[in-house]
Amino acid sequence: AACEDSSDILELRRASGTLRLHADILRDAIRPHLEQQPATRNSNGGVSVTVPLDRYVGDVLVAYFFMSHIVSGVVEGGPTEQVWMDEILASLSGRNAASATASSWYRAWIFLHSTALRTAPFLSEHAALLGIEPRRTFFDGNAELVTDTLGLPPLVPPPPPFVGLDKRIMMSRLSQLHNDAPLKITKNTFGGLGPAFRGRDNVSSETVWPTRVISVIVAFFGLPPSAYHTATNPALLRWREGTEAGIRWLLDVHTEAGKTRPMTVIPPFITVTHKA
Repeated sequence: AACEDSSDILELRRASGTLRLHADILRDAIRPHLEQQPATRNSNGGVSVTVPLDRYVGDVLVAYFFMSHIVSGVVEGGPTEQVWMDEILASLSGRNAASATASSWYRAWIFLHSTALRTAPFLSEHAALLGIEPRRTFFDGNAELVTDTLGLPPLVPPPPPFVGLDKRIMMSRLSQLHNDAPLKITKNTFGGLGPAFRGRDNVSSETVWPTRVISVIVAFFGLPPSAYHTATNPALLRWREGTEAGIRWLLDVHTEAGKTRPMTVIPPFITVTHKA
C-alpha cells in the first residue's frame, strides 16, 4: 500500500509539474527580480532602474500569454489577475505612495503594457509585429473579425476570455497618481562611416508616461465590435494605420526589441525613473 501511495504521489507530481512551471514563469515576469539592474540616483533627485529592452518585452509577452491562460481558465494555479492588480495598486498608492520605487513602477509598466495587448483590437499584421499573432487559436468562435465600412482589413479583437477583469476603476486610480514614473527607451544605431573608422553611434530616445497606455486600455475595454467603424471614428482610423500615439509606441517598442543588430552596437534599453 505504501508503494502504491508513493507511486500515486509521483504521478501527481509529474502531472502537476507543467502547471507549477507555468506559475513560476508567470511570477518571474510580473514580480521580476532586478538585482542585476541596480537602481541609480539622478542629479535631480530621481531614482532610475535600467533594463535591456528585450528583457522588458519578454516580461510583457510572458505576462500577456500566461495571464491570458489564467483568466480564461485554460490553466489553473499561480497568481490571479485580481491579486496582481491589488499588488500593483498597493505598491503605488495609499500609504505606500511615498515609498514607491522605480522597481515598483517597472512592475506596473509590465501590467499596463501586457493589459493593453489583452484589451485592444489589432490588424493581423500589427499583431504579428507585436508577437501576439494568431489571436484566434483557442476561442476561435468568440474572436469576431470586425469588418470596416471603408473596406479596410479587419481588426481582430482579443478573445473575450483573455480580457479578464474590468480595469477601468484601477486605470482611473493610476491616472490620478502624482508620483507616476515615465518609461524611456534608448536606441543606438550606426553613425556615419568614414574611410578608416565608423563614426559615433547615433542615440535616440523616447519617453512615455503611463497615461498613454492607460488611455488605450480605457478606450477599448468593453467596446463592442459594432463600434469599430473608421468612417465615423477618425481615432480608430489612425489606430488601424498605426499612426495613433498608443499603437505607434507599441509597434515601435516590439519592432525595436526584435531587431538584429551588430555586436558593436549597444542594445536598446528602457529606463524607468521615479522622483520621490
